Amino acid sequence: MTKPLSLLATTAALAAAAVLPAAGLAATAAHAGQTVAVHDKTAYVDNKAPGRIFVGTLLKGDSFKIDRVATVFHGPAKGVWYHGKATGKPGNHTDAKGHHITFTITGWVRAAAFS
Repeated sequence: MTKPLSLLATTAALAAAAVLPAAGLAATAAHAGQTVAVHDKTAYVDNKAPGRIFVGTLLKGDSFKIDRVATVFHGPAKGVWYHGKATGKPGNHTDAKGHHITFTITGWVRAAAFS
């Protein structure tokens, strides 16, 4: 009697392990045209290509409209990257004199910054 129950428990555990990661990926996957908010404290914006020339920093709460998604398979920039236009959240950024500013910047950002 214990063998069928242990087999059932093992089968259920394997099925749950296979489904949960897929559900998590679907929940965090974004696509072109979607607007997402930065959830990390900071996120770096790269120009030209993922992991290349750094051009700016986004802060938590800044919005980012995705127009392309790319996956880098090798090297230090390995991972999923979003390309698009970022808009700074009003009151989140200041200039050298301490005045609040808004801005827009276009470039590549690691997808992990939005999850």
